[in-house]
Amino acid sequence: MPTTHPCGLASGVNQLRAKTLLPAAIFIWVISASFYWLWQAPAPVETPLLPPLSFGQRLLSAPHLILEQLGFWLWPMGREPLTFTIAPDAVMREGLFFCLILVLFIRFGWRLRRVEPWIFYGPLIAVLAMLPFSGIYPALVRPFSSFPLFVAGFGLAMTLAALLLRGLPSWRDKQRGRQAMIRRHGWRATSLLVIAWITLMSVNLIAVMGRSWEDRINAQITPAPELVIAVEIARQYGQEGKAAEAEALIIRCGQAAPWYAEVSVVKAELLLAQNMPEAARVHLNKALELAPSHQRARELRKSISG
Repeated sequence: MPTTHPCGLASGVNQLRAKTLLPAAIFIWVISASFYWLWQAPAPVETPLLPPLSFGQRLLSAPHLILEQLGFWLWPMGREPLTFTIAPDAVMREGLFFCLILVLFIRFGWRLRRVEPWIFYGPLIAVLAMLPFSGIYPALVRPFSSFPLFVAGFGLAMTLAALLLRGLPSWRDKQRGRQAMIRRHGWRATSLLVIAWITLMSVNLIAVMGRSWEDRINAQITPAPELVIAVEIARQYGQEGKAAEAEALIIRCGQAAPWYAEVSVVKAELLLAQNMPEAARVHLNKALELAPSHQRARELRKSISG
């Protein structure tokens, strides 16, 4: 009766892994936040997220932006991408902290590359893909946009697929010994975590599909929303006829971020709703000074002039 040599078994597992790694990664990639920009209504926001920063400050804040966006990819439940605020006076402190985290993150992957190469190469692909969206080119960093994760998410999906396929054979592993047992339980726990993540992302994808912009904002209404979310809540209040609430909120937003052009656009929209075109024109002019390519501000100003 023929026997199966251990090397032959290992070779068979490797061949199966090679055939299933890419399909598994593509499946994970498609259900992830990399494609949310396709499944739900886009944001009408045209103002970049970052305040006016020097090139050195943008470079220093790049790790913060990269890690925040990759963190959203890993856990997008109940969240919107790129809605946090970077205070210019905190760039140095936060920048150095996130630089350290990013270096440790890459170093950790490098040390584990012999256990599983994609633990290093997947995150490396993700970080490199995020560089154009790390604030170096401010116009590419738009609030509520998950498009920057399109390519970066594939690198992370390859990592999760590799971990899953490395962990599943451990359920058939019968090797004895303390080290073998620790390794087996570690890979089993890893595979269960990836399966749980895939399940949660599948459920979240169903919730995300077909969401309107209003639904996206309503899901973010909290007692203390982030600045860019607060501006969109004020805009929505204005559309719902809640002028007093909208004005009070947008005034606070303008005080917190006078550089954010979307504040001036929302103020103009509220004034137009009250039939005050000349006052609205002042805010639209300010918005176009802050963001000359703002299409919505141009259209509103043209409608007043026309």
